[in-house]
Amino acid sequence: MFRQFKTEKAYTEKVSPRSRPDYERIMQMICDTVGKSGRRIGERQIMEVTPRAADKIYDKIINGPNGVRLRQGEKVVGLCRKVWRIMRRLHPELFDKQHPNPWDDFTLKSRTRPRGEFTA
Repeated sequence: MFRQFKTEKAYTEKVSPRSRPDYERIMQMICDTVGKSGRRIGERQIMEVTPRAADKIYDKIINGPNGVRLRQGEKVVGLCRKVWRIMRRLHPELFDKQHPNPWDDFTLKSRTRPRGEFTA
């Protein structure tokens, strides 16, 4: 899905060259996430990503090898929600019509700023 998204106007015209490396990194992180079956998420069919699967992907992303990464989880959910919406509109035959976007109405874990930190 991400490979096709990168050929669409929503990416080529709307995502600035400066932001593209971050998009690429997040897409790669999602695709390289391995499920319980041992298969990479990038190898699965779009219809296999249910709301429950989206929750599991999010949990795997935020619980990284070096600790909790809540900001990465926020980026993953935001990007997946956007890509899912765009690709479903352009290629409806690839999506399960009975299931909504699994990234909509997603409950993110809250990030809190440590005490004493202020932004100017």
